Parts: sequence; structure tokens; C-alpha cells
Amino acid sequence: MSNKNKTWFFYLMRSLMPNEELNISAGVSKTGYRDYLKIAEVIFSLPCKSKAHALAVEKEAHRFLDQHYPPRSWVKWSKYDFVLRKIKSPINRTNEWWLIHDFDNLHTSKFQEIYELCRHRQLNWKEDILKYGKAKEGKTVTHLNEAKEGNQK
Repeated sequence: MSNKNKTWFFYLMRSLMPNEELNISAGVSKTGYRDYLKIAEVIFSLPCKSKAHALAVEKEAHRFLDQHYPPRSWVKWSKYDFVLRKIKSPINRTNEWWLIHDFDNLHTSKFQEIYELCRHRQLNWKEDILKYGKAKEGKTVTHLNEAKEGNQK
């Protein structure tokens, strides 16, 4: 399978490890590479146009989770775990886990907002704009504003 045929996606997962059932992770991956290596169940995933698009959606989730559920959580086989055990961590390990105390009340908690935030970023992401609103090389902000105005007509 060529790299152009692979789909990037954002995912939100809940750990299936004993004593970690209230931990969730938000990340990105692509088909044909590793859909995910975590012992977890998918809560939801959103397809994206590119790695940059998936990372923009992930950034929204991380920002929300850091704001509403600090600090990040320690889970088995996370980067924290390898450091504590003084073992070299595999390159794909991260500390992108959060403990969600109100997980069982998902539909009445503020946690329900994460889907709407991620979905909004997925649907409204502009490929011509990089992080912090800077235009891609060769494109001016005026050019991007004209394109946006043309789409609204």
C-alpha cells in the first residue's frame, strides 16, 4: 500500500488495563502503520486529511483534557513507567493519558464536550493555515482571506 492511500485519524481511547479503566488517551495514527498499540477500547475516532490535520484535532483534545483533567495520568507502559523503572522507553511511548473521575457520567459531565470540540476542528481545519494562524510559504494572509470570502459567497 502506498503512503498516499493511508488515512490519518484522531482517536480517543479508554484503557482496558486493570485499575486503569478511568484513564483515557488522545492521539493520532494512520491505517497500515499502527492503528493503535494501546490496550484500550476506542471511544471515537475521526478521519483526517493529513497528519497535520490529525495533529490539529489532537491538539484540541489535549488542550481540553489538560484544562479539565490535570495533571496527566501515569499508566502502565507509558513513558513515565519506563522512566520510573529505569528502562529505555520505546520511541512510540508518550504521557498522553488523563484520569477521568466522572467517566461513568459521560453524558452529564463536561467531558461530553470533547467530541464536539474535536469534530469542530476536524470539519473546520484549513490546510493552508499552519499552527498559530500563519500562512503556508508562498501564500499571504490576504490570499487566504480572499479564498475564505469566496467560499462564503
